Amino acid sequence: MNNLAQNTIEIVSKLRIVRAAELAKLLGISSTSLWRWRQNGAFPQPIALGPRMVGWKIIDIEAWLDANRCERYAA
Repeated sequence: MNNLAQNTIEIVSKLRIVRAAELAKLLGISSTSLWRWRQNGAFPQPIALGPRMVGWKIIDIEAWLDANRCERYAA
């Protein structure tokens, strides 16, 4: 695979949006835990995909994970 194709795949994967059920599965938590994190402001806000549909940008979730990982190890 050439460099351009690899960079394109990387960019597209960062722009990916995941729904709540898939995100909970990726994080290894329940949908209820994800809901609680959203309610207490401990998690990035989702983006509206429709009137009754939300999702999260993978890049925002990765940044949140990195920030929380740093806080955990700094303590």
